[in-house]
Amino acid sequence: MKPTKIESKIFYYEKRCTEKHEIGSQHYHDHFEIYFLEKGSCRYFIDNDTYDIEKGDIVLIPAGVIHKTMYNENKSVRHLIYCSSAYIPVSVVRYFPSMLYVYRNKKTYARIIEIFNDIEKESISPDEFSNDVLLHSVNLLFFLLARNNDSEEPAHTGNTYTTKTIAYIKENYRQDIKLTDLASRLFVSCEHLSRVFKQDTGLCISEYISIIRLQQAQELLCSSPDMSITEIAQKCGFNDSNYFSKKFKSAYGISPLAFRKHAIKT
Repeated sequence: MKPTKIESKIFYYEKRCTEKHEIGSQHYHDHFEIYFLEKGSCRYFIDNDTYDIEKGDIVLIPAGVIHKTMYNENKSVRHLIYCSSAYIPVSVVRYFPSMLYVYRNKKTYARIIEIFNDIEKESISPDEFSNDVLLHSVNLLFFLLARNNDSEEPAHTGNTYTTKTIAYIKENYRQDIKLTDLASRLFVSCEHLSRVFKQDTGLCISEYISIIRLQQAQELLCSSPDMSITEIAQKCGFNDSNYFSKKFKSAYGISPLAFRKHAIKT
């Protein structure tokens, strides 16, 4: 289904099947993501941690949170929804601290399947009422999760080295961060730290550093219109503004300057 936009409402639904080992690309969105694993299992890296996701789990990811999935050899079936905040009931938002990021409650599985089946049918054969029906279905899903908010604690599988490395990068992304420095702080070899980090997150450490820096640059481009591209690059840990522009365009498909102009217009 193509993204649907009505005024401030944006909605996209997709059902995916995987029958072999697969590692998704690291990404984050401008909108809320709802992920439901109908069948199979996977490892999910979200923000600072890694989770083992099982059949029936729902993953709720707010806008701007970095995440990545890693699937094993078994077949998996999952449902994905990307939506704007207009699809989230205001009364449910206060329950988010206890619902994010992974919701696990076996007693809601059958009802969740029903809701996603309704969303799938509506997405395949839309009509003039579909936008309202989809809004209603997503609202029902959030109300179901909030009413049954005795979620089990999912397994955290992230390594302590990974958690500490992520925390350090987030606090020091403006500085020149070297793998040798990260490893020496944790008293491990560069090879071991790189292997553990990749295993937990699906990312190289250098990739993660770049993502964090680009996220910060994106925020500054929107919030600091008087700051030059060169200044933003330097504040976000890029010593070369040309290299920064190249990385930014590669990540977002648009130059920093064009992104700023678009952000100002909207």
